[in-house]
Amino acid sequence: MKYLILDSQINFFQENGFIEFENIYPKEEIQIMENEIDTIFKSTKNLDFFKQYIAFRDLFRKSSIIKKLTLDKNIASIARTLSNRSSLRLLFDQTFITNKKNLFESNKTINDVISFQGAVCYAIIKLDSSAAIDSNNLPKKQGSLMFFKSLDSDNHPLINIEDLYSCSQKFLLIAYGDIKTLYKLNKNDPNLNYLKNFGYSFGDKLKDEFHPVVF
Repeated sequence: MKYLILDSQINFFQENGFIEFENIYPKEEIQIMENEIDTIFKSTKNLDFFKQYIAFRDLFRKSSIIKKLTLDKNIASIARTLSNRSSLRLLFDQTFITNKKNLFESNKTINDVISFQGAVCYAIIKLDSSAAIDSNNLPKKQGSLMFFKSLDSDNHPLINIEDLYSCSQKFLLIAYGDIKTLYKLNKNDPNLNYLKNFGYSFGDKLKDEFHPVVF
């Protein structure tokens, strides 16, 4: 299904740096996604915090169900329209199951812990049906989809990792970047050396083969 984005929604996103869409997915589809995440979680539940974080990176490479969602051109089209870009590249997906205490520093943001230069925006999907904390600047309902700019108008990142671990919830984050996004050295990234498995070196431009252009 193609979604019509209103000028008022684009303006809101540009001014505030985020916007939420409800009821993007039927409950049945979200339940399938949540079940898939739960199945993967069973094999990681005994891992420590950072090893579990690493295991939940790029599930689109391991699960056809998550791949279908992560490479969904409808979501990418919304991201592209909101960001006023001609095209976007998939950088990564990251699942958050907040069953463990956040061991990142409380002020760390998503931008602080990724090894990509050129992130444009993020989409966050709430997979579980538990009630969200009202103060959370995150999707509130199961199946809701929230888009964030990578940086606000003052060049401040908008997604604080502490928010993602503020209560027992499940989120899937999809990161989109510029076509010329680079793999950069960032020692704060638990997945720092992950891309070396695909033949990347620091400073390399991302390749379509491993980080497809989604729109």
